[in-house]
Parts: sequence; C-alpha cells; structure tokens
Amino acid sequence: MAQIASHQAGKPERLSDLQMVLRLRGFLRPQLLNLFISIGAMFAMTGTVVAVPWLIKRGIDSHISVGQLSGLEVVIVAMIAVGVGQFTFAYLHEWFNRYVYQQVLHSLRVRLFGHLQQLSMSFFDRIEAGQVMSRIVNDVEVAAGFYSSGVSSLSQVIMLVSVVSAMLAMSATLALSVLVIMPPLVVIVFVWQRFLTRSFLELREAQAVLNSELQETISGVRVVQSLGREDEGLRRLAAVSSRYRTAYMRSDALKTLVHPIFLILPAVAIA
Repeated sequence: MAQIASHQAGKPERLSDLQMVLRLRGFLRPQLLNLFISIGAMFAMTGTVVAVPWLIKRGIDSHISVGQLSGLEVVIVAMIAVGVGQFTFAYLHEWFNRYVYQQVLHSLRVRLFGHLQQLSMSFFDRIEAGQVMSRIVNDVEVAAGFYSSGVSSLSQVIMLVSVVSAMLAMSATLALSVLVIMPPLVVIVFVWQRFLTRSFLELREAQAVLNSELQETISGVRVVQSLGREDEGLRRLAAVSSRYRTAYMRSDALKTLVHPIFLILPAVAIA
C-alpha cells in the first residue's frame, strides 16, 4: 500500500526482490514444521527418482545381459517399492507445500485487511477502490505464490543435480555429451527471464487498472446512467481491457517461445 501511495504522490518506490522475500519470513515462522516436512519429502522423492536408473542398470548388467535371472525378482520388487515410495513422498511434498502456501496466503490477507482499516480516510480519497481490491485479491496471491514456486524451483534444482551426479557416476562420457547443451540453455534462460519479468510486471499493472475501472464503474453505475456516460464508460473499459489483453498475450507468447528452444537444442546436441 505504501508503494501505491508513493506512486500516486509522484515518488514511485519499488521494493527489491530480496526485500519482498525477507518480508515473508514472519508469515513462514508458524509453518516451519510443515515446511521442513515438505522439504524432507522433497529430498526423499529426489532419492527415489535417482534410484530408478541405478536399479535398471543393475538389472540389465548383473542379470539380463549375463543371463543370470536368479535374483532379478529382487530388483523388480525394489523398483516397485521405489515407485510406491516416490508416489508417497511426492504426495506428502505437494500436500504440505500447498498447505503452507494457503496458510501464508490467509495470513497475508488478514494482515493486509487489518492494515487497510487503520489507514486514514485521505488514503482512500487518493487511491481508487479497484486498485485496493486488486492488491488484496491478486497481488497478495502472487506474493504468496512466490513461496510455492520457490520451493518447486528448489525441488527441480535438487533433482537436476542429483540426476546429473548419477549420470556422471554411471557413464561420464555419455553424461558429458548430453550436458554440453547446458551452458547455452542457462544463458538463454537468464536472458529470457529478464524479458519475462518485465512482461509480468506490465501484466500485473494492466490487471490492476482493469479491476479498478470495473470496480469504479459498477459502484458508480447510477451516476454514470444519470449523466448519460454509458458510451464513455464502454470506451474506457474497452481501452483498459485491450491493454490487459495485449499484456497477457505478450507474456504468454514469451513463455511459449522458450519451449521450442528446450526441444531444439537437445535434438541438435544428439545429432
């Protein structure tokens, strides 16, 4: 809210990503136990993912390729157990991760609603009701979703490191031939992320403006009709809606364009 007020006053102020993350610490403290359970399940799930190729390698090298079928049933049972464990740990990780996310989201909204009731009346004279509603409903959910996406990203990084380590241990030559595509992928993702971040901020701003226009128009519909401003209201709504549509399509196009790159580069490396 302080950012909205400062923006309206002509002094824009934007918190850094690190500052926004640090502000979430207080909301995560009551959920530390659930958070640790989610992270522990994530590590266990990663272990089961890495165990599968090891079991397949053992079954092929020690039994199938040499015609020694005795003991192969142990490998099959182990793979079934690993599959069950992977499903169980994945379920626990996702459940506790979502639970913490919903608790943080609830705490954020309650805290923000309490803060709104303590603001001066002049604040609500300066800020449109639609912008306030957009911050409470949409931006709070995005802020809380940062935790969920952060945990998911951490899970993917840990899984990637574990899989790469297993690949190097099993066959360094084959692993290095596959990992040759990693440097260009990292550069592409880093550069592309800057465009995605800028596009995402434009999308959030356009959504806030659209929600503000809808809120103000609907709440003041009697005044609009009494003054015969229906056509003007439609024109303004069409303009802000078009801005939101353009921002959404640009953001979606940037996210879609990066997917073929992750398919083309591995194909080039294999060829």
